[in-house]
Amino acid sequence: MKNYYFLNRYLCLCILFVGLFFGCGGDEEPSISDDPDTATSPKPSLTSFSPSKGMVGTEVILTGVDFDTNSDNNEVEFNGTDADVISSTETEIKVLVPSGATDGKITLTTHEKTLTSETDFIVEPTPSTAPVISGFSPESADIGEEVTITGSNFGETVSENLVEINGVKAEVISASKTELKVTVPVGGTTGKIKVTVNDQIGLTEADFEVLQTPTITAISQDRGFVTTKITITGTNFSTELSDIEVRFGGEEGKSAVLFSSTETEIVLFVPDNVGSRNIYISVNGLSVESTETFEVIRPYRHWFFSSSPIEVGAELTINMFDLPSEDIYTVSFIQGDNEVFATVKSFDNNKLVVDIPDDLTTGNHAVRVQALNYVLTTSSINIFKNWKVAGTDGLDIAPGSTNGHHDIAVAEDGTIYYAFREEGNGDKLSVKKFNGTSWELVGSRGISAGGIGNFPTISVFDNVPYLIYNSWQGEADDQRGMKVRKFNGSTWEQVGTNLVTTDLNAREAILIRKKRAPISEFYDYYIGFIDPDNMNRGQLAVSKLGSDNTWTPVGTNPIISNFLNLYAFGFDGDGNLVAGGKSNQIATFAPSASDWTVTTMTNLTTVREGAMVFDSKGDLWYAYTDINSNVVLRKKTGNSWGQVVNANPPRNWLRINLTIEKDVLYLSGTENGSANVNVYSLEDDAWGIVGKEDFRSNVGQPRTVFSQGNPYIMFSAPRNVAVYTLEL
Repeated sequence: MKNYYFLNRYLCLCILFVGLFFGCGGDEEPSISDDPDTATSPKPSLTSFSPSKGMVGTEVILTGVDFDTNSDNNEVEFNGTDADVISSTETEIKVLVPSGATDGKITLTTHEKTLTSETDFIVEPTPSTAPVISGFSPESADIGEEVTITGSNFGETVSENLVEINGVKAEVISASKTELKVTVPVGGTTGKIKVTVNDQIGLTEADFEVLQTPTITAISQDRGFVTTKITITGTNFSTELSDIEVRFGGEEGKSAVLFSSTETEIVLFVPDNVGSRNIYISVNGLSVESTETFEVIRPYRHWFFSSSPIEVGAELTINMFDLPSEDIYTVSFIQGDNEVFATVKSFDNNKLVVDIPDDLTTGNHAVRVQALNYVLTTSSINIFKNWKVAGTDGLDIAPGSTNGHHDIAVAEDGTIYYAFREEGNGDKLSVKKFNGTSWELVGSRGISAGGIGNFPTISVFDNVPYLIYNSWQGEADDQRGMKVRKFNGSTWEQVGTNLVTTDLNAREAILIRKKRAPISEFYDYYIGFIDPDNMNRGQLAVSKLGSDNTWTPVGTNPIISNFLNLYAFGFDGDGNLVAGGKSNQIATFAPSASDWTVTTMTNLTTVREGAMVFDSKGDLWYAYTDINSNVVLRKKTGNSWGQVVNANPPRNWLRINLTIEKDVLYLSGTENGSANVNVYSLEDDAWGIVGKEDFRSNVGQPRTVFSQGNPYIMFSAPRNVAVYTLEL
C-alpha cells in the first residue's frame, strides 16, 4: 500500500513536469495575423536538403513547411553566396548552386524569418571537361524564339546536351562543341541558363530574360459606338489594370478606359476616336498591335444631367438631343462590378427621365445609356444618401447644452438613449430616448441633485440604461463623487451603496460587465475612470461592484498616473480586462492575476485627439489625429501599435470618434477649421464616405452608434445638440 502511494506521487509529479514542459512558452509575444482566416502567422522550418553535395549549377531541393510560394520572396545562400531560386511551394524550394559557393550551411530567409541547415552542403569542384558558357544571344527573347549559346565542351549531338532556362527544359535545335541553338520553352521565366553534358554542368553568370509579350487572339466585335464595352482575348495580359495600356489608333492613338483584366482577357470601353483603328496593347512595356481594324462609331450628341451630385430616390433627367422616340432605352448605374438598372419613366427626342434606384450605394457611379444593344454614352455621377434629423425634434433634444458634455448608447432592442448635462437647468443631468419619431424624457428632468462634472456616460445592459456621472453640486460632502445609477422603469436608482471615491473633477468613466461564468446568469460590473490627483493630473482607476453592493478597487489604484483621456475599457480576446487612453500605456488585468500589468506601447506618434474600440475578436483599434491633424489608424499588435496600410482618410480632422458594426470600422469626425462633420467606413484597407459629404458644419464632439443596422451620429451644435441618422 505504501509503495502504491509513492508510485502515485511519482506518476503525478511526472505528469506535472510534462505539462509544464510542453505547456509553458517563452517570452515571445504571440503574432497576430492580418488574415482573419489565419489564427497565427506562418512558422516556416527547414527540415532537409537534397543532394548533400554537388558542383556549381546543381539543382538542390530544400524541404520543409510554411515556405513562401512566391519565389521572389525567398532568399537562399550557400555559405553566404546568393543562389537563384527556381521555384517555390509551401514545402519545397528548388535552387541552383551559385558560382563562388563554398562548403558550408545553407540559409533560407522566408516570411521574414531566417532558417539554417543543420549540416553543411559540400561544393564539388567543377571538372575541366565540364561545359563552359561564355555568352548567349540575344540577351532576351519571347517564348518560342531562338537563342544561341556559345562556349566550349558542349556535346556534338543534340541528344548529348540538356539545356534549362531557370529550371525549365529548352529544346535544343542544333549542337556543336562550341555552340548550341535552343528555343525559349513554354513556361520559361527569367533566370540562369544551365547546360548539362554527361552529368557535368555549365552555368551562366548573367540571367537570360524571358519576355512576356502580349498577343491578341480575338476581339468580341469589330465595330461599336464610343463607350461600348468590348472584350479582347489573348495571352500575357495582367490582372493589374495599372500594368496595361490600350489605345485605339496605334501607339499614338487614344487611350481606352479599362474595366477589368485577367491574364487572358481585357474588358474596356471604346474611346472617342472615330474611324477604323488598329488596337494597340502594352503590358509592362511590351506591346502588340491588332492586325485587323476596329470601327469606332460616334455616339449621339451632347448630353448632361439635371443635377449632380444627386440623392438616392430622386428623379434624374438625362438631357440629350436627336434621340429616336422609341421605347428602346436602358439606363444603368455601375460601381465596380455592381450594375443596377433604373426604370425609364419617360423619353422623347431630347431627354430621358429615371429615378435613382433605392439600392444604390453612395459614391461615384458610371451612368450607361443604351439603345437596344448600342451604348449611346457613359459618364459619371455622384450618388449619395443624405443624413436626416432623427425625429421631429432631433435638433432640439438638449437645448442649451454645449461643450460635448453628453453621451449616447443603444439598447439591445434598438432604443437610443441620450444623456446630457443641461446647462439651461443648472448643469443637471437628464436622459432622453428616441421613440422612433421624437425624443422623450427617461424619468424626471434633472436626475442629479445639482450640477454634475464633465463627461457623463451612459451604457445599456438588457435594455436597462445605466448612468455614470460625477456629482459635485447640491450634495453633502460625504455624498459627492462618482455615482452609478440605473433606470428601474420609473426612477433612477443608485447602483452600489458605497460611491466610487474620487476627486470632484473625476471624468471619462466607462461601465462594462462580464458573465461570471459562460453559462452563468450573473454578471460582474466594472467601472474604469480618470481620477485626478491633487495636481489635477489624470490617474487611471478601476473598481468592481462586489456581492455586498459596494464598489471596491480592482488591484492597486491608481493604476497609471498622468493618464489622459480614457478611450477604451473592456475585455480582449484572451479575457483580460484592458484599459487604454491618450497615454502610450495600456493597463491589463489577467483573469488569474493579482494586480495590473502596465505596458508602454511603441510606434505611437504625437496624439491630439483619439478614440479606441474593441472588435469581435477582442483586438483593440486606435484612431487618432496627429500634430498635423492627420488621422492615423492603428491596431494593437503585442506591445506595439501597428499602422493599418492605406487606411488614412483624406481629412484634416480635429475631433474624431471610432465605432464598429458587424466588424466594419466607422470613423466620424469634424474637420479642422470648417468643423464639417463626416462619417467614413473602412473596407478593404480603404476609407469610403458614408452618406452625403460635409452634411453639417460648425459642429463638434461627434459620436456614432448603430441601431438596427443604421448609423446615428450625435454631435454638439451651437448652444444645442443634434442627432442625425442614415438608412443604409
